[in-house]
Amino acid sequence: MSNQIPNRKSTRLKGYDYSRKGRYFITIVAKDRLKLFGDIKNGEMHLNILGEIAKNEWINTLNIRNNISLGEYMIMPEHIHFVFHIDEQLKQPKETEEQREQRSGTVKGRHIIKNHSVSTVIRGYKAAVTSQFRKTIKAEQERDRYALHSRLPKCASKVDLSKTIWVSRYHDIIIRDDNAYRNISQYVKDNPEKAQRALDALST
Repeated sequence: MSNQIPNRKSTRLKGYDYSRKGRYFITIVAKDRLKLFGDIKNGEMHLNILGEIAKNEWINTLNIRNNISLGEYMIMPEHIHFVFHIDEQLKQPKETEEQREQRSGTVKGRHIIKNHSVSTVIRGYKAAVTSQFRKTIKAEQERDRYALHSRLPKCASKVDLSKTIWVSRYHDIIIRDDNAYRNISQYVKDNPEKAQRALDALST
């Protein structure tokens, strides 16, 4: 079985309803490609304290949203892949155009983000992880004041705690059929091993 997937450039379709039932493959990236979440060793991903936050917050999505289920996911040093399913399309709340624009933070003429959509799932997850990162980094920095061993990666010192830790955009693929679903799921699982091979090739 091939584990190749299409180019991860966003395939967001004009006019497509991203709140509808479906399966989606998402990639989100840490700002400045900081390797915040852990390291790859012997072809396996080893999460650090921040990587565990990213993992736990993704699993917690099931407690927040009752219309989705989770597929394969993989937290890499500086990005995250995950597959999830919208199992039920929820009704949109009745809002005026002004209310929708205020909620989404958009301006007139730009895309309005729908409730219960792929965008709201990703936006909520990013916000939750950023919030937990701030608390954890501040707590660990306080530990450092007392000469305790820091559990943070060195690059955490480059995180601007006043802003999000994420690149603003994300890459998405609408999974059209079972064959694509199997290939993408395998690709996600194989990511650490593939990254290890790339690292080994650079060192030879």
